[in-house]
Amino acid sequence: MEELSLREIQLVELSLLCDFDRICRAHGLKYTLAYGTLLGAVRHGGFIPWDDDLDVLMPRPDYERLYSIFSDRKGVPIYLSRTEDRGKDIVYPFMKILDTRYKIAVPGIREVENIWLDVFPVDGIPSDEKKYKKLKKKQRFYKRVVYFNNLTDSAYYVGRMKLFLPIFRLFAKMYTLKRAASNSRKWALKYPYFGSGYCGGATLSANIDEEKYPEGFFENIKETEFEGKKFFSVADTDFYLRTNYGDYMSLPPESERVNHRFKCVRADK
Repeated sequence: MEELSLREIQLVELSLLCDFDRICRAHGLKYTLAYGTLLGAVRHGGFIPWDDDLDVLMPRPDYERLYSIFSDRKGVPIYLSRTEDRGKDIVYPFMKILDTRYKIAVPGIREVENIWLDVFPVDGIPSDEKKYKKLKKKQRFYKRVVYFNNLTDSAYYVGRMKLFLPIFRLFAKMYTLKRAASNSRKWALKYPYFGSGYCGGATLSANIDEEKYPEGFFENIKETEFEGKKFFSVADTDFYLRTNYGDYMSLPPESERVNHRFKCVRADK
């Protein structure tokens, strides 16, 4: 089977994003392009040239409705599925929308088997600084446990870190991925989306150290162009991108222009 090029992977992901957008518009769900996807929309008019994945954020109430829509399969294309973010079959404490027509393999990391769209919930963040620090500490811990459980290649580490890697991985295996993901979800839900004072991505894969927005920030959205198509983003894209990236219009050094490096093939060929 012939592997897809990076551009072909991006176009498959764009189609997946279009399907996601149609479902959200049909059900009146709010979302925003996020992280490198929104950065690419603003700085490049589409994908960051070397990027190979897509991210969106959804307010928790809309996120829960989307989860139910995929459970009921109402208006969901037959080739789309989602990962579990709760219960005994939990994969991560957030959803990945999968296009099952395409199989992937990610070097060095155990991942899902299909091309994906990351859907991160936006949860409440406490205004009390001590509670916020505790939330960050918990989620950093769960993120490490999940990461070391999924790491399959120690070549990513050098020096002292590589010496202690077997210990970290053993502890992570003993703690278990499901326990870490379940506890991350529990802590993300601890503070309600409305009424906590602030909001942001509070799960283990979000940039929780940087993300803290005024309550209601993600309720104000607009249409933003991405690869010649219109998708939703937060109204104040400049504030969002500066919060996450600082001087976001400057290109990073070539050494930092990295992606997942996954291999992708059409599953039915």
